[in-house]
Amino acid sequence: MKVVFFGKKDDSSHAAFAEIAARHEIVGIVESSETTFPNWKACLLQMLGRFSLQGYALIRRIPYFNYSPYMKSPELVSFLSALSFEVGCIGVFQRLIPESVFKIPKNGFINIHPSLLPKYRGPLPDFWQFWNQDSDGGVTVHVVDKGEDTGAILAQVPIRIESGRNIYDYTKECMVKGAREVCRILEEPQPFQTRPQPDDSSFRARKLTDEDVLIDWSWPIERIYHVMPPALSMTEVFREPKFPWNLFS
Repeated sequence: MKVVFFGKKDDSSHAAFAEIAARHEIVGIVESSETTFPNWKACLLQMLGRFSLQGYALIRRIPYFNYSPYMKSPELVSFLSALSFEVGCIGVFQRLIPESVFKIPKNGFINIHPSLLPKYRGPLPDFWQFWNQDSDGGVTVHVVDKGEDTGAILAQVPIRIESGRNIYDYTKECMVKGAREVCRILEEPQPFQTRPQPDDSSFRARKLTDEDVLIDWSWPIERIYHVMPPALSMTEVFREPKFPWNLFS
């Protein structure tokens, strides 16, 4: 099937892309990034083994569009309208897809979301699963609609989150297994077989703010051990970082 892939500069996004590109024809790539390399540098890095969606597209002469925060929806619509593709696949993307593009491909858009929806709808599902010590992780492949991760479910794969697991490895596993489900779905007879999501919005995996306390040092040591690595990757949101030595001041 002819696919336009939506992704970002991220190992888990690249892993999902590799799975889909191995089994389906990529006819366009849309990346969400504030910056891009000059074309010559992207090609050089790609040839030297440093993968990027931009470099992959340039070397294979695949249409590429960077949907940065400074780009407007009509520019994306114009780019996609010029392509002949059957489905859009999203594997880690920093922006919501405008509703105006949903009907451009005949099979719409599919998203890979690293949680068992409807739990953890929103932009940071992996972080909040770790923060809540939720061991019942997994990945959902769903149809994209105008809501935030509210579309009908195409497939789900449970993935257990063991205490102390590396969050990046978990997210990458979610994206790889989700991409394999996407490939399976695209190879089955159309239309896609779906089921509606349960109506549950009890916890949104929202973006972090400087008001959030990512580590509470009164927690049990097991929870601190589990949450510390993903929390440290988010330290830019701390207004006043709290570290263990503050306990004795």
